[in-house]
Amino acid sequence: MNFVEIFERYAAGETPRAIAADLNRRGVKAPRGKLWAASCIHGERARGSGILNNELYAGRIVWNKSRMVVNPNTGKRVSRRNPPAEWVRAVAEQLRIVPDALWEAVAARKVKTQQEPSQRARSAKRIFSGLMRCGACGSGMSTKGADKTGRTRLQCSRHKESGDCSDPRSYYIDEIEERVLSLLRRELQEPDAIRDFLEAYEAEMKRLRLSSTSQRASVEAELKKMSSRADRLNNLLMDGLCDPVRTRPELQSVLVQENELKQRLAAMAAPSVVVLHPSARERYLSAVARLHETLGCDGETDAAKVVREVIETIVLHPAGASRNRHTPPPKIEVIGRLEALIGQRFLMPPAVGGMNGSGGGT
Repeated sequence: MNFVEIFERYAAGETPRAIAADLNRRGVKAPRGKLWAASCIHGERARGSGILNNELYAGRIVWNKSRMVVNPNTGKRVSRRNPPAEWVRAVAEQLRIVPDALWEAVAARKVKTQQEPSQRARSAKRIFSGLMRCGACGSGMSTKGADKTGRTRLQCSRHKESGDCSDPRSYYIDEIEERVLSLLRRELQEPDAIRDFLEAYEAEMKRLRLSSTSQRASVEAELKKMSSRADRLNNLLMDGLCDPVRTRPELQSVLVQENELKQRLAAMAAPSVVVLHPSARERYLSAVARLHETLGCDGETDAAKVVREVIETIVLHPAGASRNRHTPPPKIEVIGRLEALIGQRFLMPPAVGGMNGSGGGT
C-alpha cells in the first residue's frame, strides 16, 4: 500500500471516509489486514494516532507518548497519555515517505477542518441513541444527516466508515422511534403481566432444577450399582470362582450399560438453568414501571434515561427490495436486557401481524 496516496488525496480535499470506502472497493488491505475505516486514516491528533498523524511517515520517531501507572482500585497497570510537550522526537530521515510540503499541507487542512463550524454537530441525545444496530452486518447505526425536508436519517456505521455492509439502508429516525415507542406503549400497558411472567419463569426454572437434580441422583445411583456389579463379576473371574463361559458375556453386558450411564451423566453435567437474583428482578420490574409511567406522559425526554434499563438492543433488519429509491420500512427487533440474561421473551406477546421476536419486530 502506498500511504503517500492517502496524504495526497486528503490534501486535495477528499474525506477519510471517502478514501477508506474507495480503498475497500479496490480490495486494498488495511495495515492489519482488515478493512479500512475512516478512523484508521484520520485518527486522533492529541494521541498522534492514525495515518495522517503518524510522524514516522515524515521521517520522525516519536516516543514517550504514554506512561504506565497502577490503578489503586484494581492494582493493575494502565496506560495514561502524556501531554505533547513531553513527547520525545528524533529525526529518522531514512524512514521518510511523505515530503515536508505534503505533510504541512495535510496538517494545514486538519487545522482548518477543526476550526470550521461543523454542519453535522451532534444533536441532543435521542431516546434510543446508541441502542440501534444494523440487521445486515451487526454494526451500530448512526445519523446520516438530514434530507431536503429536514428529517434526520439513520445509516449503518460500518457502511458510513468503510463502505462495507452487505445491505446498507438508511431510515428516517423519527419513524423508527415512533414504531419502537408504539411497541413499548402497547407491551407495557400491563406491567403486572411482566411480573407474572417473571414469577412463572422462576417457578419453571425451579422445577427444572429440581427435576435435573432428581434425574442426576437416579442415574448416579444406577451407575454405582452397575459399577459394583462389574467389579464383583471381574473378581469372580480373576479368582476362578465362576464359569468363564457364562460370566464373561454377562460382564461385557454390564460394562456396556455402565458406559451408557456414564455418558448420560456427562450429558447432564451442567443444566442450562438461569436463576435470577431477587434484587435483579426487582430492579428490572422497577425500571419497567418507571418506563411505563414516563411513556404515558406528554414529554418523553426522561425516557432516554430509563429505556436503557429495559432495552439492550434495537436491531433494524432490511425488509424487501428497494424500489424507485424508496426504502421499505425495516423489521424491528427489540431485545430487552432481561432477555439478554435469560434468553427468553420478556415483553408481552405480539399482536397478530405486529412485532416478532423478543419484544418483536415490525
